[in-house]
Amino acid sequence: MPYVVRNENGEITGVLQDNGTWVEDDDPHLIAYLKQQGADHIVRAKAALSASDSELARVVEDLIGVLIEKELIMFTELPEAAQHKLADRANLRVNLGGSGGLMVGEDEIL
Repeated sequence: MPYVVRNENGEITGVLQDNGTWVEDDDPHLIAYLKQQGADHIVRAKAALSASDSELARVVEDLIGVLIEKELIMFTELPEAAQHKLADRANLRVNLGGSGGLMVGEDEIL
């Protein structure tokens, strides 16, 4: 049985351990508030996950580059679709002034 804080419309705006208005666990306003907080949390988590996708893509590209440099895998061993995507991204980085190509052989940069 939590304590809650309500706004001027009577809607719950917070849940406290003490020093608020006491409500039953099955209070419909409390249930609605908790569902909304859960939904907000999920939306924020999905946004954070989506934002980290491009960063993780670069990590994977760098990892593949290291594996190729150490000759643990060959670029040509990757699926053709992966080769095309990696090559396209490397070319885009080079066109933007970077040197972000993948090493595919001795002195050969994609």
